[in-house]
Amino acid sequence: MPLITISPLFLQLTQRDRLKHNSKTPDKVKGQDHAGHLIGDRFGGSPNLDNSVSQHKDVNLSAYKVLENKWAEAIKSGKNVKIQMQIEYAAGTRRPTRFVGYYWIDGKPTRININNL
Repeated sequence: MPLITISPLFLQLTQRDRLKHNSKTPDKVKGQDHAGHLIGDRFGGSPNLDNSVSQHKDVNLSAYKVLENKWAEAIKSGKNVKIQMQIEYAAGTRRPTRFVGYYWIDGKPTRININNL
């Protein structure tokens, strides 16, 4: 199963306005997928396809959003947040099947394991 890895990265909140992003992610399922950011815009993530994947709308609006909200709340309360993630793909597709890895809040690790339905 092919993987793309996001190297360990400390997150910070940005004060910029939300950027217009490219929604034409590879192998997007019409009516089912969103263009989901790997590193959210609020953390300074790129609005381009180097940072967006086809993400099931329920994952984007639920599991991944909950994760990003947890990171943002920790940062707002003065904690350090670091992430490292791999994006798994099935052979022959550029639509992720799963997001796995870890995030650390003030050094305490938590596992990430989100299936992209």
